Amino acid sequence: MEINARILNDDGISAIKRIFSNARVGLASTNIAANFKTDDFTQINNIIYDDKFTIIAPDTMIDPNRIFSNRLELGLYLNSVIDKKSSLSQYENVGFWTWISALYLNQILEQKKSKSEYKLWTDVRYIPHKKLSKLRWYRHLCYLPYHLCSRRPASIAEFFLMMEPYKHSENIEKLWTQDKEFSSSLGVIEVAKELYIDKKTKEYRKKYTGDGPGSAKRLANVIVKQWQMNYDVNMLSRDQVWDLLPKEFDGWKKLSTR
Repeated sequence: MEINARILNDDGISAIKRIFSNARVGLASTNIAANFKTDDFTQINNIIYDDKFTIIAPDTMIDPNRIFSNRLELGLYLNSVIDKKSSLSQYENVGFWTWISALYLNQILEQKKSKSEYKLWTDVRYIPHKKLSKLRWYRHLCYLPYHLCSRRPASIAEFFLMMEPYKHSENIEKLWTQDKEFSSSLGVIEVAKELYIDKKTKEYRKKYTGDGPGSAKRLANVIVKQWQMNYDVNMLSRDQVWDLLPKEFDGWKKLSTR
């Protein structure tokens, strides 16, 4: 059943931050995940539906029970319910995107083997930081998939969002942010999916974002930029991109089912 989306006010955002901060008490490093427990989820749920901490978002209905198998599904769904012309679409809308994170928190936190605890990382994954809007927006686990799916067709967004909802997209940092031509060319992305994603397991191949020959990092940061000197990369078809790949990609080609 759909409900009205909400926006956390300053008190609500502060309350969420306190719960996260309390969960991290005693941790020696931000590189260690905190244990987030059932009682913590209960506190979160008590806040996100409370009129003292939230206001109703205009003209936006959302399904709180929706289940997402990967970040692509999350991004496509949020793109279908959030008006691109609305202020809700902006990363700087801290109250809304913190509320979205809290709403789907049990999906964007990784469940531990005990099943009763989840891994909580740093706030930037769940709460937008306005000062970091141009530098770290892609770390936000809910805003990133929405951002991609609202700006690229699903066939392109898929390459960047195949992982579980709680996993950070390493390929965004190493590929998306490096070259706009790479992320906007359907032909290039279709070939990238053939080279770097195992069709059977639907998982990324090992070391695909590394520095080695034929890696996705090399494709985005070096090869595509070289092609731009001679081609309109966005007009290249999948077959044309495949044929243009230099020999360093031959090893990756052999892994493809083409």
